[in-house]
Order: sequence, then structure tokens, then C-alpha cells
Amino acid sequence: MAEEQQLDPRDTFASQGIVYQEKTLQALIQDPLFADQMLDVLNPQFFDVSYLQECAVKFFQHKAKFKTFPSADVLEVMVTRDQELDHELTVQVRDYLTRMKAHPLNGDTGYIQSSSLDFCKKQSMKVALIKAIDKMQESKFDDISGLIKEALSAGSTRDLGHDYSTGFAQRSEKSNTKRIPTGWGPLDAVLNGGWERSTISTFIAPTGAGKSHFLVNAGAHGIAQGLNVVYITLEMADYKIGLRFDSYYSGIELNHIPDHAAKVEEAARGKVKGRLFIKEFPTKGAGVQTIRSYLQRLIAVHDFVPDLIIIDYADLMRGAGGFADKRYELEDNYKELRGLSKEFNAVVITADQTNRSGLDMEVVTIGQIGESYAKATVCDLIMTVSRTMEDKQANTGRLFVAKSRLGRDGMVFPFVMNPATVKVSLLAENTNMQEILEAGQEKQAKRLSEKFESFMNKR
Repeated sequence: MAEEQQLDPRDTFASQGIVYQEKTLQALIQDPLFADQMLDVLNPQFFDVSYLQECAVKFFQHKAKFKTFPSADVLEVMVTRDQELDHELTVQVRDYLTRMKAHPLNGDTGYIQSSSLDFCKKQSMKVALIKAIDKMQESKFDDISGLIKEALSAGSTRDLGHDYSTGFAQRSEKSNTKRIPTGWGPLDAVLNGGWERSTISTFIAPTGAGKSHFLVNAGAHGIAQGLNVVYITLEMADYKIGLRFDSYYSGIELNHIPDHAAKVEEAARGKVKGRLFIKEFPTKGAGVQTIRSYLQRLIAVHDFVPDLIIIDYADLMRGAGGFADKRYELEDNYKELRGLSKEFNAVVITADQTNRSGLDMEVVTIGQIGESYAKATVCDLIMTVSRTMEDKQANTGRLFVAKSRLGRDGMVFPFVMNPATVKVSLLAENTNMQEILEAGQEKQAKRLSEKFESFMNKR
């Protein structure tokens, strides 16, 4: 925390107004990493109202004593128990914290953090320059360099990275972090137990191959484990996604769900242990910031912290704009989603569409990823879904683990998909991919030969 002193109003947040000041303090409380950056440059007197000054003082005092920043709830307790504060000030602080918890920063976060940090760093440099003038008059030139260097480094990230030589125990502890089972046993076996938090996974498939079915299954498996799941749909109505979950849990075919509402509810209540929020956005109507704001609102209003964030699907999201080529915009969306997974310590699961070469292939590979191949470099886990016309008739297909930072890759799992009840069952892995590819090539060659022969016979 910057040293306290009487400040000129021009050197405070006064000109920005009360709303800006309240949001600046809110940004500190809601983001410990940002608070860490501001620790050396923010003077509580930058706030020109007493209740914000008091909050800021207690916020940094807690950090100094306990080596961690307090939550809004703890901050409220600290203020309430301070007998030296007058009643009016205590009420003002409590009212502010209540408003703060009810209204997340949403899309204002980036601007508030950037502008307030910039202001504080400028003030830090201004103080350093004033001190430097005094040192110059005293001919203490060596001290001037130190003052300027200190001011330049103030406000930078305090995380110095992972020290390899002293981090053996830390690495072991992190690598043993409990995974979240996918619900498909054969897949869990090669992923060292399942999904990993702070990662992004995607299912790649041609249109109509059942990408959304895999997403619903992933969500249903999570809810059955007692997890909080958010399902963002950008293509299908939210109630239709809900009907798919109804069918999955009840085993009743989708077309018959409306006639068996009581049975569906009874079946779901026995299996649903977590919580599910389904949110519909128009196609291209929501970007990552929109989704972030929605998640923050869920946390503030429903105390709902997501474990799985399912996006159906990423290519239908609105991009940030400003890109000359669409593929760069799509790649940027994936990067932002990966950042979202880290921000909420959740698993982000989405789907992607192949280009036309992926249609009717025995095994779809990363080479068939649509629009931007660079998306593949961002994802931690890529699985492709392959279903030929024969597969669709037989309700079968193949799931290929094309890339994995979570475990082994290169495996092909046959699966059975029941479109009527939305269930996907994964069978034991088939690791002989070469045989499958050769069989697919032979089948394609045979089809071409038959079409050519039929064409010649008609002449």
C-alpha cells in the first residue's frame, strides 16, 4: 500500500466520480491478482469518500497481517467489529458492500482495472520525481536512479513464476489434482481420470454428426456427480436443450417427453445432484465478455460457481472484431475461452465443425478442423466424432482422441449413439487407427467404383 499523505484533489480519483471509485475498489476485492498489482501504488486517500477509504485501509491491513486479501464478507465483518468507527460510517460501508455483491462489474472490469492502475502508476512516478528533485539538490545522484527504478516497477505483477529448483513438492501436488470424470470410463482411463480444471476441450465433427449430443452427455455426467454446469447455447433454444437433458435422465424418447412430464421429473430428481443453468444467446450474439458477465451474475445472484462451462458452440460466438480475416477472430475466441477456464478454475467444453472433407470419413483428424487450424494449438484436448451414412443407420460411430495434454492420445473409441434418448455409450478403445483408415480408403474407393460403373451402364 502506498504511503499516506495529504493529497491535492487533482491527485485523487475525485474527478472520476463516486461510481468509478466504487467500481475501482470492487475490482480490488473481486480480483486478488489485480489487488496484488495495486498493493504498492494505491493510496487509500485516492478515494475521496470516507467509506471507501476505510474499506481500502482494512483491505490492505488484512493482506499485511494474514498474507491474503479478504473477501467482501470478511471485510464487512472487520468493519462491523471496529468499535472506533462511528455508526454512520459503518452503515455506509455495509450498504456499499451489499450493492457491490448484488452488481458484478461485468463488462466494466477491463476498463476499470486498466485505467485505475494507470492512474496509480502515474501518481507513483510523480511522487518519485518530486523526491528525485530533492535528491538532486542534495547531490545524491545515485539515490535518484533507485527512486525512478522503484517507481517504474511499482504496479507490475508480483508473481515471479515457478522456481524449478524449489518446486518439486509443489509440482507433485498440482499434478495429483483430482480430475473430473467425463462419465465415459474408457476415455477417463486415457485422460488420467477425466477433465482437468483450467483447460479447454473440444469435440470436432461434421454437421449432423452429434456434437451437441456429446456436449449434453458431458454436462449430464457432471451434474450427476454434484457439479455446477453452465450450458451456453448459441444455436438451439434453451428449452430444447433442457428437453435433451430430460430425455437423457429419464430414458424417454425426445418426442414423447411432453406426454410424460411427471415421469421425467421423478427420474431426473433421482439422478440430478448438481445444478444446471442453460442460457440461450442469439447466434453471434454473445462474445467471451458477454459470457463472463453472465457467469459473474450467476455467482453474485445464485451463489453458483461453475465447474463445467459448455459452449454450444464456439464458432457461433461473436468475435472481438478488428481482424482482417475470420480465422484470426475464431482463434482469438478460443484463446479467450481458455483464459475464461483459468479465471473461473473450470473446465470449458465446446464443439467445432469440420470442413467438407470431414463428411463421411471413417476417422476425422485435426486436418479437417473448420476455418482456422490455429484453434487446434489452443485446445488442451481435441476429440473428433466420425459417423458415416452407415453409422447413422446403425447408431454407431468413432471418437478419436486427436490431441491431449491431459493424457494419452491417438486412440479410437467406437461408440453407440441413441439419438432418441441423446445417450452416447463409449466402447473399449481401438488403437489400430491405421487399419481403420485403410478400411475407410477401401470403402471410399469401392463407392467411387460402384458409382462409375452405374454411370457407364446408363450410357
